[in-house]
Amino acid sequence: MPYGALPGLFLLCAPPPFHRRMERMMGEFLALLSLYYMCDATAAMRPLAGDELAACTEAYETVKVYFIEDWELAPKGSLERFAQNLQGYQGFKAWEAENSDLVAKLKREAEAEVVFGVSY
Repeated sequence: MPYGALPGLFLLCAPPPFHRRMERMMGEFLALLSLYYMCDATAAMRPLAGDELAACTEAYETVKVYFIEDWELAPKGSLERFAQNLQGYQGFKAWEAENSDLVAKLKREAEAEVVFGVSY
């Protein structure tokens, strides 16, 4: 049976095309970055509360994971994990440099939300 003749149910269950998955991942990544920059903006103004500190620490760690070549993370506290964290941090900083206009926009929006309560 040709692909176009497959039942509609199969099409509903099929994974979305690669570009749609990438768009979704990029959207998730940008949302995470917004949180990351809001954490930075808040921490620049005042100490973070316990729950904020936990959420921001998780956001910082998750951002680094996006830039680790091997998504299989080594155990926390191991030298391998330290190397992965460093690789992730360096990859993230390189990405920020390559996307400086977007980063500046996200930081401005985060600062406006923290300082003035303005959401974009």
